[in-house]
Amino acid sequence: MDEGRSALTREDKGIAGERGYFTLLNRIDNWHFYNPNKKQPEKTQQGLIHKSYDRLWLEANEHFINHKKWEHKVLFLGAIMHLLEDTGVPAHVVPVYHGPTIVEIMGDFEKYTDYMQEKNYVSGKGLTEMIKDEIDLIPPDEARLIAYVNSGFSRECHKIKQAQIMSPQQIRDELAEVTLSGLDRGITGCKGKRWNIFWGNPVRNAAGEALEDDYFRAYNTDDDFPLFNHHGLIKNTKGEVVCTMREADARYQDFVYELHKQMIKSDVQLLRWASSKFLQ
Repeated sequence: MDEGRSALTREDKGIAGERGYFTLLNRIDNWHFYNPNKKQPEKTQQGLIHKSYDRLWLEANEHFINHKKWEHKVLFLGAIMHLLEDTGVPAHVVPVYHGPTIVEIMGDFEKYTDYMQEKNYVSGKGLTEMIKDEIDLIPPDEARLIAYVNSGFSRECHKIKQAQIMSPQQIRDELAEVTLSGLDRGITGCKGKRWNIFWGNPVRNAAGEALEDDYFRAYNTDDDFPLFNHHGLIKNTKGEVVCTMREADARYQDFVYELHKQMIKSDVQLLRWASSKFLQ
């Protein structure tokens, strides 16, 4: 979905609805974020931009239901699954803006990009065309996840099979809740610090005032504080170092592993729902 229609196979192009749904223009107007605590139109809509993926989500669900051919349904099931897995990523549900920096010319969006541009410039990277979420750059630990699926996940599958079929919306909201609750877990070896500190800063306007009620939060770029998966110092309110995070620290890897486990569960729940629709 992020690459637009160019990523579709020749067979997929021409399926009813794909031309409007998978275009990059549709992607520009409809961002891939989901804030479960701010669903009001006045929070999600700004000019032509819809900050939430709600419209994409509803449209993908409608196309999936309305198409009758199996191969056509699968295309839009993939779109639903893409957005569902986004919900398993902190920066998508806290949420924290990441993506093209050119959005700053489209309205009052500089507050979402300037602070990261400043950090990149000071660190020697210069101005960038894209703010990347560091978690997206960490590949799944395939060996560890395969071992999990082949052992402990069988019990989870049994629970899913025995439970009532959940709707995509229920699955999404459950995953969002799990993702956000995971941010409240303490960081091993970092006394009093939780994972939410990486994504918990308020967005600030040009005057430096905190916009606590904004749809987005901001990455923590304070002083020596590291971006996720980077080396840096984590300090308490007195400025005392409570721990050091290494680049690609095992604690980072373990945190992402838990996110991926939850995504697998949600994917299986979604496939169970979808299979019931294929049989109709």
